[in-house]
Amino acid sequence: MTWTDEAFYSSGDPYFDDMLAGIAAAHRSVRFETYIFEKGVLGDRMIRALTDAMHRGCEVTLMVDGIGAPDFRADYGDQLTAQALPFNIYHPAPWARFHRARAGFQHVAEKFAGVESP
Repeated sequence: MTWTDEAFYSSGDPYFDDMLAGIAAAHRSVRFETYIFEKGVLGDRMIRALTDAMHRGCEVTLMVDGIGAPDFRADYGDQLTAQALPFNIYHPAPWARFHRARAGFQHVAEKFAGVESP
């Protein structure tokens, strides 16, 4: 790879289009690591591209960050396990459960105090 192979992206659409095209063109392996991964159209497209690559015979490595993608296992874990696509979560956030519990407690406390959050 040379510097002429590098690209500058000033918006997300061309970046993700090129990333998805690169995954689609892979023959041997795809190593995908990311900090943020959210459920939605783009996340679904990325998962589909990775599973397609795996079914083509590519070795696929997927790692997401537990802080940047705290709901990844809930959003995609069952689907990836069913497809036999291995994934890792770097530093799963143990406080995610605490945050959800705190949010529930805050809601109960606001109702008790007679205050409703929008």
